[in-house]
Amino acid sequence: MSIGLIEAGNCHLYEKLGFIRFGAARPVLPGMHLVSYRKGVVA
Repeated sequence: MSIGLIEAGNCHLYEKLGFIRFGAARPVLPGMHLVSYRKGVVA
């Protein structure tokens, strides 16, 4: 899953929901990057 990184709150929300950021942020537009997440597995 990739989301647009507009503000740090978006990333914080996905991380609180159990998603783990992986890979590098890719620039799309000035001031906007795509960040990839995957769902973490709870053991």
